[in-house]
Amino acid sequence: MNNIWIRMALIGLASFAVACGSDDDNKTPATDSGSTTEDGTAADGTTADSGGTDAGTETDAGTESDAGTASDAGTVTDAGTESDGGTATDAGTTGDAATGGDAATGGDAAATDASSSDAGATDAGGDNLTPATALKKGELLITELMANPAVVSDSDAEWFEVVNTTTMDINLNGLIIEDQYKNSHTVVGSGPTVLKAGEYAVFAKKDDKTKNDGLSVTYAYGSKIALGNSSGKIVLRADTNTVIDEVNYASGGDKGWPYIVSGKAAQLGSAATSTEINDNGNNWCVAQDLYGKSNAGSPGKANPKCQPDMDKDGTVDMSDNCTKDANSTQYDEDKDGVGNACDNCPKVPNADQKDGNNDGIGDACPPPVCGDGKKTGDEECDDGNKDSDDGCSKDCKKEAPKLKEGDLIFTEIMPRTQGGTDNGEWVEIYNASGKELNIEGVSLVYKGKNNAKLDNDGKGIKLAAGAYFSIGRTNDKTKNHGATFDALQTKIYMSNSGGDLAIMAGAVKVATVKYEKSWVKLGVAWQLSSDKLTAAGAADGKNWCASTKGYGTSTMKGTPSTANDVCKAP
Repeated sequence: MNNIWIRMALIGLASFAVACGSDDDNKTPATDSGSTTEDGTAADGTTADSGGTDAGTETDAGTESDAGTASDAGTVTDAGTESDGGTATDAGTTGDAATGGDAATGGDAAATDASSSDAGATDAGGDNLTPATALKKGELLITELMANPAVVSDSDAEWFEVVNTTTMDINLNGLIIEDQYKNSHTVVGSGPTVLKAGEYAVFAKKDDKTKNDGLSVTYAYGSKIALGNSSGKIVLRADTNTVIDEVNYASGGDKGWPYIVSGKAAQLGSAATSTEINDNGNNWCVAQDLYGKSNAGSPGKANPKCQPDMDKDGTVDMSDNCTKDANSTQYDEDKDGVGNACDNCPKVPNADQKDGNNDGIGDACPPPVCGDGKKTGDEECDDGNKDSDDGCSKDCKKEAPKLKEGDLIFTEIMPRTQGGTDNGEWVEIYNASGKELNIEGVSLVYKGKNNAKLDNDGKGIKLAAGAYFSIGRTNDKTKNHGATFDALQTKIYMSNSGGDLAIMAGAVKVATVKYEKSWVKLGVAWQLSSDKLTAAGAADGKNWCASTKGYGTSTMKGTPSTANDVCKAP
């Protein structure tokens, strides 16, 4: 209705302009030097009336070249030849004074705006939409993410939210989404996927309310994009070279990020408005408002203010039974109002948490008993006995194993994996003692540094006589090329330029190997010949050679935790 009144007013103004303007009857009608698209979009040119198409440049702002200011409000026809200084209002269908009608017809919805811009983004045209492919940094902002929904499946109900920070409506088609695994998806809709200025859009795995807990979805990107439950990344791109926004999130207080809590979204604080702000985990919190039946978040609308949550576990301080220690389940075994995560006597009710000697054990608790198999109080270990020389002493303190030189030998090393990632590095040792050994507490040392100790919480690490034992950084097969190691130690380090390695049991150097730069081959382990399994044999570099057997999920060569081949003479 408002448009009708506006159009009637504009028609009146147009008639007034024709009657009172400075139209020069002596001007010779000129040929239209511009062009007009089928949908009524007027191309740039010089305004002249030849009885044909209108040559004026028409924009959403209503600026018409050589003819003053023209508001676009209906079917555009030429109202006659206009003087340079006149003001003409385009208001409905106006007969051409010379030929009876302008061939160019175009309403607001059809006129192409080819010059307006907002913060560097080009107006997309007929629908006055800015294309996602023209966006610049910060014009879309990631404001919320659900990496681990409750009750419903991650494969159905993961989602993230963005806000349009510009003053223009955006067509999201063409937007590129990437995740931490470098998977990408380009938004493609059957028609424009519109996000209006200042409004929020929800991108999700599926647009099925029966499977995503009632989520209203702007666009479903399918199964290719994945949000990790412990950490992850969401990248929005206008093209391969232009990042609009990127969020690298973590969990558990890493870099200030809140925990990824099952059934609760991570949300950006309501006052956050820039890519720099949403890069900082301290500006995010765990959502509290319920959507659907089982999950918390505010998908598709502005986030509420973050409430104080010191431990970032998703339970706000005013309701948390352990404000400084993360315990999203709020488990309280003795039901004394103090969660197990911070209770100094979790099995005996003691809401006062009194600890007279400040040993970390509440006065209500019985004293720890060394040898009962339960590590309590100041015990470093408790292996269920009071024996010494087994990794856990009679007073429940960790101890270095009683080993001598030659009990263990190095049999294989992998200093350089494919892709150059340290996560795939590993070493292999062999029990040459002739008896079972407890090797918990031994350390792998590179050039006297990077002390990487094997620790099993005092429970021991048994190695049978004549057995191989591999030590790696991780058992995540996506990072270590598909290997499985017997023990893990992230401090393992080996230079690609060669060096010396040692196994230490306290002050005793149990095993050593000096490897040369020539041993370092990309994706190939260097092995001790299986017929030279002695300390003397391991000390002679001539007894070592390149592994030839493949392992894991790639073309890596080596035999971690299994017998080596016999090295052939060169």
